[in-house]
Amino acid sequence: MKQQVLLQLRATFLSEALAKRGLPILSLQDVSTPDGKAPPEKVDWDCAMSTDADPKHCLISYEPEPGSKLVVPMELASTDKWITLSALNRLRREDPSKVEPMWNDQYAILKSWFNPNSRYSLLQHVGPKGVVLSTLLDRNRLPTAVLLVLVFLIVQFLPLIEVLTNRFLVSSFLWTKYSSWYRYVRVGLPFKLLIFQTVFSYLAKGFSALVSVIKDKLVDLECQILEETIPLTVGEGSEDPFADVDCINSEIEDDDDDDDSSFDSEEEDEEE
Repeated sequence: MKQQVLLQLRATFLSEALAKRGLPILSLQDVSTPDGKAPPEKVDWDCAMSTDADPKHCLISYEPEPGSKLVVPMELASTDKWITLSALNRLRREDPSKVEPMWNDQYAILKSWFNPNSRYSLLQHVGPKGVVLSTLLDRNRLPTAVLLVLVFLIVQFLPLIEVLTNRFLVSSFLWTKYSSWYRYVRVGLPFKLLIFQTVFSYLAKGFSALVSVIKDKLVDLECQILEETIPLTVGEGSEDPFADVDCINSEIEDDDDDDDSSFDSEEEDEEE
């Protein structure tokens, strides 16, 4: 029993550490609710555009640029707790644990707005390109995709790489410096392993830097797609489904008024 308890505690400790790094692993936060606090609820969203005539306040950038779109939980549309789409998307990509505290952990933003299976999902408006991009960035798939692309490029350019390697191995530049590197070839196995470990660490850092640069570019593209596709529901340019009905009703009322006035004028002519 002690061994079983220790195993469970170690698994819990490991899952907590991995969840803090952004991996999709269940943690204590997913299975516990603080005393006196209700669990976050799924909520719909409202979207508005910040303009010079109607400037909005952002929770992160405070004063968003005119023309940028902002979203807020529908229940808070009348408050100033808006956030720009770009800032919200970057925050969920860089540190998703800070998204829901923006609204005091009252709403399950990630499960509502960025879950493709939710009826409140923003992804239903982004189109095929946005869905593919979101799938690539979710669940840490990007490093694997970059690695596969690098392997594919190496295989494609393998003949050229072999030619360049052979030319380098027989070049005068390499063999004129034989006295500088021959001792590293003849060292013992432990030192060779140390050299391999050092080279591998540099390669890993370079790969991480490459993945980070690609991720930044893809996140910027994803923010641009969200800005272009998410419809406005509040304020200037919003899609009001009752606007056409009101216009039709006003036109009908005007026509009725015209008919009544013409009928009254005909009665007056008959009496004369």
